[in-house]
Amino acid sequence: MNTLILTEKPNVAEKIANFIGKSKKNIYEGIKYYEVDHQDTKIYVVSAVGHLYKLRQSSPIRDYPFFDVEWIETFKNSKKNKYVEPYVRLIEDLSNKVDIFINACDYDIEGSVIGHNALVYAAKTDISKSFRMKFSSLTKDEIISAYENLNPPDYPMINAGLARHVLDWYYGINTSKAMTESLKKVSGRYVTLSAGRVQTPTLKFLLEREIEINNFVSEPYWILFIEFKKNGIEVKASYQEEFFDENKALTIFNDIKNKDGIVKEIIKKEKKINPPHPFDLGTLQKEAYKNFSYLPKRTQDIAQSLYEAGLISYPRTSSQKLPKSLNFRGIIEKLMKIGEYGHYCEELLKTDLIPVEGKKDDPAHPAIHPTGELPKKLTDDQSKLYDLIVRRFFAVFAEPYVYQSISIEIDVNGHSFFASGRVGIYSGFLKYYGDYSGVEEVLLPELNEGEKIEKINPKKEEKVTKPPPRYNPASVVSEMEKLGIGTKSTRANIVDILYERNYIDGRQIIVTDLGEGIVGTLEKYCPDIVSVELTRYFEEQMEKIQDNQITKEEILSEAKEKLIDIFTKFKENEENIGKELLVYLEREERRRNYVGICPICCEGELFIRSGRFGPFIACQRYPECNATFSLPSNCIVTPTEDKCKICGFPVVIATRKRARPQTVCINQECPSKNNYSVPIEGKKCPRCGENLVIKKSFYGPFIGCSSYPKCRYTEKIQDSKEE
Repeated sequence: MNTLILTEKPNVAEKIANFIGKSKKNIYEGIKYYEVDHQDTKIYVVSAVGHLYKLRQSSPIRDYPFFDVEWIETFKNSKKNKYVEPYVRLIEDLSNKVDIFINACDYDIEGSVIGHNALVYAAKTDISKSFRMKFSSLTKDEIISAYENLNPPDYPMINAGLARHVLDWYYGINTSKAMTESLKKVSGRYVTLSAGRVQTPTLKFLLEREIEINNFVSEPYWILFIEFKKNGIEVKASYQEEFFDENKALTIFNDIKNKDGIVKEIIKKEKKINPPHPFDLGTLQKEAYKNFSYLPKRTQDIAQSLYEAGLISYPRTSSQKLPKSLNFRGIIEKLMKIGEYGHYCEELLKTDLIPVEGKKDDPAHPAIHPTGELPKKLTDDQSKLYDLIVRRFFAVFAEPYVYQSISIEIDVNGHSFFASGRVGIYSGFLKYYGDYSGVEEVLLPELNEGEKIEKINPKKEEKVTKPPPRYNPASVVSEMEKLGIGTKSTRANIVDILYERNYIDGRQIIVTDLGEGIVGTLEKYCPDIVSVELTRYFEEQMEKIQDNQITKEEILSEAKEKLIDIFTKFKENEENIGKELLVYLEREERRRNYVGICPICCEGELFIRSGRFGPFIACQRYPECNATFSLPSNCIVTPTEDKCKICGFPVVIATRKRARPQTVCINQECPSKNNYSVPIEGKKCPRCGENLVIKKSFYGPFIGCSSYPKCRYTEKIQDSKEE
């Protein structure tokens, strides 16, 4: 009996094939799969490339709400997914040769759906006759154990995943369709606006913070502190009260001017900070943002690559616990071979290796931890995140950090000022995690009670009250988790979508006019669409599917009823909704596309437009003014408020993929693009031997091959040096 093992990614297929036996690599229509001879049978190890199937309407959407959907191959829905086709065909062909089907995709909801759809629609097998491999790391021992101890299909996980996909489709497609129709009705324009079951409530709580910040009225207040120096150590001691009446602050300030201080009281206490709990995905994303400024999606992708390399356990987990079944000693013994960790490992191996645990658990996977496999070649991003994960793993086995807390009260003419310090007594877990913990010592000079302090420098400083801080991408993910919306796998993606849709902007997140308009308008006419409570309710219902308390059909039926009610109200207000959305849309389009005053006619305004051959900049007084400026089609162009210092034309920021943003003048004839004087005579292309020529682009001149597009060789022009 032959076996087909399906994995989620091609590199995982290769690892599993090599672990379970001597594998032979085969090529099918340009893609790899593996064949393993095992006890007179053949095992075929094939991969998906993420989702091979996606939901699509089963007939044209004439009206909303619409609920008739079907699963289709992703390459039938979009040309950019054409690369998926051979993976589907391979599964179809091999399924005729096998009797046993095993889903070895990631053991979570998405992996269950990917495997289920591939086996049902491509392999056309009875899912009840398939098996599930469960593993949390891509190490040989765990993969062999998972293969030898196969599980039946996890129907609750499959059904919860299928329900989530259908529910998200119902919400997203119908809300987007409704908003698009409302805009078309009032403006005649066809503009697709995106909304989603989790996306829109997330945008709502971001807007609530935006409104809170905008409505906040700052008040001035004053603080008092004294500064002095002893033994080379500067000390700042603060008055414990903030003053909203400057006169009160000024009265005390005048009292302490030119006065000496007396050390009234010194309190020293021994305190401790416990080691951190192991990483779940959310905490890893938060720490990576704090230490490396990695966006949550970037952290998730880097962690996934480390998992697929076999270096860490499965990252999309909500667990903060490390089970006793893990071979902690074995992992640390392996990590000892990595030079920079050797002495840490030696110390830890002398302990009982009992990990600190957090509150959260995940029945599918343990907390994120290194596997002990030795890294071969890592990128800079991978190295940083791997080091963070390894050191956090070490820290959970360590003892608390013990320090001495010092509080000093200084009396200046009857007024008390306080300084506090922290001095480490025992490094504990900081020995392993100190650089990432944010814990720092605060040194104070040696002082004695009753000691006189001369040369005190009193300060009165004006400040203003501040609104609550803006969310950043990491804190948005944390807030979503706190509110119970989205999943550990999808939250970072949802934040990315909000950026892509131009609903939010900046690392310190602001909600754009368009984002504000969508939430404000939907909340006014159809508040349930943006309701965090309703979204959380359906999240809880899907958890009940996993617990076998409710069926997929029941939750989808309830969702249909709710959406019919929502969109009945929407249709009653369709024209009003369209008018309000149009105002915000036009505001946002102006913000994104306004370049500046036309330098040709000096009257019109320049805007970024889209044409048959890509984006360009044009004057809005056309045809009276026919000023146009070409833009490259391979980058994102963002207007600025600046002008070129050389020619006075507007400048824009051009961002190409995997390149730093570049500030560029829109004037092709700007002297800044033509200040080179380098001879080209006799210079041949090092690739094909043809002549090299000077070419001009949006970014300025460069040297390129005359046989382009057959040869795409280019090089920079060096600035000519003045003698």
